[in-house]
Amino acid sequence: MVRKYIKKRSQRPEIDKKILKEAVKNVISQRMSIWLSASTYTIPKSTLFDAIKIYKKRHRFNNIEDSGNETADDDDDVENQPTSSKYASRQVFSATEEAELEKYLKESSKICYGLTYESLRKLAYEYPVKLEKRIPSNWNQDKKAGIEWTRGFMKRHPRLTYRKPENISFARATAFNETNISEFFKNLTAVQEKYHFPPHRIWNTDETGITTVLQAPKVIAETGAKTVAQCVSAERGALVTMCGIISASGSSIPPIYIFPRVRMKGHFLNGCVPGAVEAITYARENGIILLSFPPHCTHKMQPLDRGIYAPFKTKCKISFNDFIASNPGKPISIADIAKLTAEPYLLTFNPKNIVSSFKNTGISHMNSLVYSEDDFKATYATNRPDPSSLKESPVSPMVLDIKDTTTVNEIVNDKETTPDNKNQDNTDITDMIKSILYDILDQATKPKVITIISHLIIKPSDIKPFPTAGPRQGKRKPREKGKSRIYTSTPEKNRIEELDTIKKMKVENAKRTLANKEENKKKQKQLSKIKKSVSNKVKVAKRKTRKNNRILNFGVRYRLAYYKE
Repeated sequence: MVRKYIKKRSQRPEIDKKILKEAVKNVISQRMSIWLSASTYTIPKSTLFDAIKIYKKRHRFNNIEDSGNETADDDDDVENQPTSSKYASRQVFSATEEAELEKYLKESSKICYGLTYESLRKLAYEYPVKLEKRIPSNWNQDKKAGIEWTRGFMKRHPRLTYRKPENISFARATAFNETNISEFFKNLTAVQEKYHFPPHRIWNTDETGITTVLQAPKVIAETGAKTVAQCVSAERGALVTMCGIISASGSSIPPIYIFPRVRMKGHFLNGCVPGAVEAITYARENGIILLSFPPHCTHKMQPLDRGIYAPFKTKCKISFNDFIASNPGKPISIADIAKLTAEPYLLTFNPKNIVSSFKNTGISHMNSLVYSEDDFKATYATNRPDPSSLKESPVSPMVLDIKDTTTVNEIVNDKETTPDNKNQDNTDITDMIKSILYDILDQATKPKVITIISHLIIKPSDIKPFPTAGPRQGKRKPREKGKSRIYTSTPEKNRIEELDTIKKMKVENAKRTLANKEENKKKQKQLSKIKKSVSNKVKVAKRKTRKNNRILNFGVRYRLAYYKE
């Protein structure tokens, strides 16, 4: 089947509806023949013939003797005849149903559980079966929609595309929620209100791994080649950690390199960005305010991750590939990392990228509304109730407020106790007011029944619900979750010191336990040695006793034999 049909002949221009209406009128009123009318109005004969046929079919007659009985509705029917195409493809779904399917696919992608082509084909089969619609026979055989329908669906909905997703861990997907983000911006606001840091005093640091073997960039190759290879240093490379440090004003400090070696060698920093070692000394000698991001949220909140490291790694791929091409046969070692990352660093760690990264994360200038609801939809799967909240008593039914009833009774009683009630007219009025008030009270106490009449709309989410995690077990005590903290504040400092003290006590207790175990082992060894020595002495004594008994028995036997002779 042709998937992308290109019409060879030129597209016929659409016919004016007014001209088509005049031509149909002339033919139906027998003023002109079809041939004459088509040539007069320059309309294709087949188009005019189809319009007349449809017109007659709608009005259920074959011959019209006089056109004077035509009405305005007849003119509208003629004007509304199709003039562009008389064919339409038979689609399985209506436009509304396809829109619901498109909405479902978008929502699944936003919550990080997107559908593959195979999943879409299975859902597209189950959906019309649930709707009791007519489907092609091959769908029933394969239990899924056809490939051609899937491609046509993607073509009809240009807002959908087939992408390779970026892997995101379960921890990152669940940790980036409104609670953690609001806690971070709360701490950021507190720090800014206290210290009023300008942009050049706000710094961000983060590490990234650079291996001696990076994925090669795209290269030009022959069309139709099954595989395209590119030389790299090795199968697996050595990892060097690089720490980038940037400020909200657009400036940056030379990077810090952490090499996987016990002893530092001078040639590791050949060709690196100047000043990398001095940055560590500067950070140690100067006190700084440390504000941490929420755990597992740096992929969206870290300025370096948002706008710096991605183009930096892309430039590194090109730099590494150029080195391999210009030095054939020479592998890249960790001593070449600093030199090969120097130029990519200068190209990507520029003020434009840095300022844009701080702005996109809402840190400078501070904007706590920088993240929309779509950014938090990844937590949809784990939005589950806490077991402790489920144990609470159910909500009691709604009861009429006592104050309202008291007010009504007071009004009625006041009316009854007034001296004007002695008159008959006033009594009638009072009775009428009482009946009205009691009717209102009865209507207020009765439960309201709202009848909603609507058509049942089946959505794809009814057939294949969005993934949701089960309720929490709540059996064991959960570990304290990490959150954004101001590490240099006094309460946080005391908390860290307390945790450090507890950790040291645990280490000391463990050492005591190990020492006691070693002493017990020594005592057991000594006891086992004593037991062995005692048992050996007993064995030796038993052997001597047996030997002496044998000698004694031999002497007695010898003497008896001598005397007998």
